[in-house]
Amino acid sequence: MEKDKTSCFICRTELTQNVRRLARAERHTVECPTCGDYSISQEAAEDIPRHRHKLSVHIIAGYIREKNLTDEKPILNFEKLKNIEKIAKVPSTLKEKSERLVKYLGTLSDIGKEITISSHYDYPIIYAKDPQELNFLIKSAKEAGLVIGDPPVGKTVAQAASGPIQTQIHELCLTPLGWKKHEALSFPTRAESERLDIQDLIANGESETVEFKSTLCKNLKTKQQDKEIEKSCLKTIVAFLNTDGGTLIIGIEDSGDLIGTQQDVFATEDKMSQRLSNLIQAQIGLEHMPNIDFDFIPYENKKLLVVECRPSDSPVHLTHSGKEEFFIRVGTTTRALIMSKADAYKRKHFQQ
Repeated sequence: MEKDKTSCFICRTELTQNVRRLARAERHTVECPTCGDYSISQEAAEDIPRHRHKLSVHIIAGYIREKNLTDEKPILNFEKLKNIEKIAKVPSTLKEKSERLVKYLGTLSDIGKEITISSHYDYPIIYAKDPQELNFLIKSAKEAGLVIGDPPVGKTVAQAASGPIQTQIHELCLTPLGWKKHEALSFPTRAESERLDIQDLIANGESETVEFKSTLCKNLKTKQQDKEIEKSCLKTIVAFLNTDGGTLIIGIEDSGDLIGTQQDVFATEDKMSQRLSNLIQAQIGLEHMPNIDFDFIPYENKKLLVVECRPSDSPVHLTHSGKEEFFIRVGTTTRALIMSKADAYKRKHFQQ
């Protein structure tokens, strides 16, 4: 176990103390002044950058957690994140939060099936400000005839330094009226969710985990295929893999202006996709393909090629024109590291 200068996995706040890391392949225990205390597996820590653009950090920082009743610092639950990705708008009024509760119950359950809700662990799922507000919302939903359930049962879920942590356990089931309301509350389609994701990314601009490129291969000035343009995209992918992961969007200029993949040199999306796959395999390495996903997403009557990169467990190099290079992300830029600095970075980041 060691203490080191690092960042919170959730909000990226730099921490200089009270951060305890276990072996990289196991778990991390973090004490963050913004997000609070939590325990997180290495797998989940690597997955956070993929979800950060889809989900409000507030959801994650609000402890969407496993119900680990013996752990003072419960585990972040990424399965639950999948169930709430569909809902992009952050509810602020009690009415909106009540609707969120009905949506959540309907998403997880079948007709007649009970869902267990813990006020201590589950209140952030519907953006309740605290367990007491969640208890109030559940009580109000019962009074409105939307849910039924036995009275909540009090339970001690963990022993903290300040004393026992108490929760209210609710066994809830939507009524026919609740199901009717659930069905009336529209959910975005997959395409709409993707559009909202891209919209958020573009609106927020380039960052440590987001970069825009106009094209994959075409030099817009010469109108010709250009290997340096290809290298620029590959450098970004390698940098994301070597840092905290990220999203490369091809079809957007640095300014944020949308031009789409139609401006590139390819006759079809399949040919563009195959070119990117071949470039990755030849210059980054086939072994790194599992950490890279890409797909074409329609947006404002154009298509964008969105490349999602997960953090790598081992150093990733770019081999171009017979030269091997190592890149990382620093803020909104991709930086090449000389051998001595690259070696130091690898020892610290990959614990080699």
